[in-house]
Amino acid sequence: MRTGLTVRAAAKINLLLGVGAPRADGFHTLVTVYQAVSLYDDLTVSAADDLTVETTVASYIDGSHLPEPGHNIVDRAAAALAAHHGRSVTARVAVDKSIPIAGVAERADEP
Repeated sequence: MRTGLTVRAAAKINLLLGVGAPRADGFHTLVTVYQAVSLYDDLTVSAADDLTVETTVASYIDGSHLPEPGHNIVDRAAAALAAHHGRSVTARVAVDKSIPIAGVAERADEP
């Protein structure tokens, strides 16, 4: 029997993003303050023979803004995790998306 794991990823609003001067390594020190809001995405991962990522979006989200398959954060995270552990990428990931894509939301007052 194959089982899965579902996690909820809360949306957040960035209230403060402070970017410091570049460090010796070329990166900047960051200071952030976030506030969680009542939107979230649910991700369900289960065993599979290869990697599949299926995304469903809430009715108020324009799905045309979704990244192409293989170019979204789920694909990149799965590839990085598999590479870190020296394994092939094998999982079924179902994303139930309720957070607007990259801050893009349809507005009722727009044509």
